[in-house]
Amino acid sequence: MNMRTNEAGEVPAWTVEDSKVADEQGWGLFNIDDSGYGEIQRDMEANRFEYDEDAIDFVQRQADAGDVVATKALKIHHRPTPCDAEDEDPGPRAPSSPASSTGHSEAPSAIAQTVLKAAQRMQAANVVIEVDMVGPTIKIDARAVPYITQGGAFTVCGERAGGLISEAQSYADLAETVTLTDAMAFVVDGYLDEFIEPPETVKDAINTSFWRDLHPEIAGIEPDSVVGEAVVALLHDIESVCTRVYAEDGGAVESEIAESMKALAYRQCLVWYFG
Repeated sequence: MNMRTNEAGEVPAWTVEDSKVADEQGWGLFNIDDSGYGEIQRDMEANRFEYDEDAIDFVQRQADAGDVVATKALKIHHRPTPCDAEDEDPGPRAPSSPASSTGHSEAPSAIAQTVLKAAQRMQAANVVIEVDMVGPTIKIDARAVPYITQGGAFTVCGERAGGLISEAQSYADLAETVTLTDAMAFVVDGYLDEFIEPPETVKDAINTSFWRDLHPEIAGIEPDSVVGEAVVALLHDIESVCTRVYAEDGGAVESEIAESMKALAYRQCLVWYFG
């Protein structure tokens, strides 16, 4: 490990790989001076922590769990690591927050709200997460997530899986009002971001085999533009209605009716785009 040395002792160097790990978790080391010391702060772009203190507490919990990067960050931040603090008197603890009858705090913290929103997104997207703590292994079925790559099926093993599990445990401990399952969904939500490739055009965002007659100029616009977003949403909705099976015996929208609905959708797209 590369080290810097000053009067206070040896300070580990913060590497690009360390920064990547911190970025994934929503924090970073900033304002590193010539002595090698810096400050743990929240990553404002990631927006996972409301305050820098929340990020520092999270890193401390990661270090308590044995996370090497978090332990290194605390040394650079010049905050005691778990090993350093073993012989120290922790002193009186601050009083805990008022608890409800369920044992949780009355109001969820900002971190808890962020975690729960991510868990709801994962549930709405029908993402299935299976965790084997012993392996450790995490199996993720994200095939229903829009624009996911690699077929949407992932198996995370070994050190990476252990890191994600440890991160989830830290969020669960820090947020207090969320379960480990919720925290795991939050961590997986961030993990899947690496494998989502948003479409560049409306054509990329729709089923072109179903919408063969969409005007080429409309098909070429950006899907996140005002008109593009409306077109993509409309075509997805109409396709869903036309292809859905409504009964066990195969009841579905008649082909002639489906074609008339598609024609109306094409016409609406033209109105939105050309006026």
